[in-house]
Amino acid sequence: MSFDQFKELDTALFQQTPVIQQLELSSLLLNRLAPFWPELQLANNAQPLSVNMLRLDYCHPFISGNKWPKMRAWIQQQLASGSHTLTTMGGAHSNHLVAFAAACQQLQVNAICYVRANGQGEELLETPTLHLLKQFKAEIKPVSRTAFRALREQVAENSFLPEGGKSEEAMKSICEWVSLHRSALEPYNSIYTACGTGTWFAGLVAGLSFEKLNVNAIGVPAVAGQKWLANDIQALLAFSKALSDNWALDWSFPVKGFTPLAPELVKTLGATLDVSLDPVYLPRVLYAVIKAWQEGRFAQTPLIIHSGGVQASGRYIAKRDQHHYRDTYFQQSFT
Repeated sequence: MSFDQFKELDTALFQQTPVIQQLELSSLLLNRLAPFWPELQLANNAQPLSVNMLRLDYCHPFISGNKWPKMRAWIQQQLASGSHTLTTMGGAHSNHLVAFAAACQQLQVNAICYVRANGQGEELLETPTLHLLKQFKAEIKPVSRTAFRALREQVAENSFLPEGGKSEEAMKSICEWVSLHRSALEPYNSIYTACGTGTWFAGLVAGLSFEKLNVNAIGVPAVAGQKWLANDIQALLAFSKALSDNWALDWSFPVKGFTPLAPELVKTLGATLDVSLDPVYLPRVLYAVIKAWQEGRFAQTPLIIHSGGVQASGRYIAKRDQHHYRDTYFQQSFT
């Protein structure tokens, strides 16, 4: 591995100006979604709304979305210390594990992935994540749910990259990303993004604060963590010394937790908007945006950040995105 390879990867995944696309929310969309989300009804006087989507999923089919900004600084630190084997942890459906393993393969270092069992004991039942970890030559270490919880407490002393890339380095790196792409973010007064561990969202809020951008950040959780998520975000903001109350969590989605949405719903939503979707994160964000629109809460065009994860089972690949997902892994999803 050479640092030239890291620089090349960083240029493509971090420094490159992200694509922004326009989507239209209309009564046609609500009509098609009515069998799935009947609670979303458009007011009689409401007009169609154009929303913009920042396509972080375009940067790479597997190291996609917000994953590289969260892990790059930690990886760089490990490489600088002479490490040839990098270790992380996550669930059997983790987008983070896929991005980590793909990055390690490109950097020509070994990847060790501790994977929380999704069967009995330490049993791992096959998932797209596990399939891709094998494709990227990562060493898979299955651990029971109990052992996984204990492993979380050992992250610092064992130089693991925590699940979801949650680290102090991640916060600094995301703030750097916001500064680098300030011109893409500053035209908006509201930015919507998904929340898992809250690291990406906290870094976004901190970065907007440091850049003195008057933008309201709305995080849409894909976790059942109303008791801990806001506290974790506050702790990350306190660590970064970011003074901002210009953010909120939108818990309006009716299903809490990482439950994937029905494939037919994902396909209907993706086909109507002509955008590629993962089955967990972006549909929840779109629900929150559609709900805000039908309640008349937008005075200006909002920005939605597409945070990737399209390699997951139950994904939808839009026609206009086929050239971004050329890998044979995605071919079965092309429509």
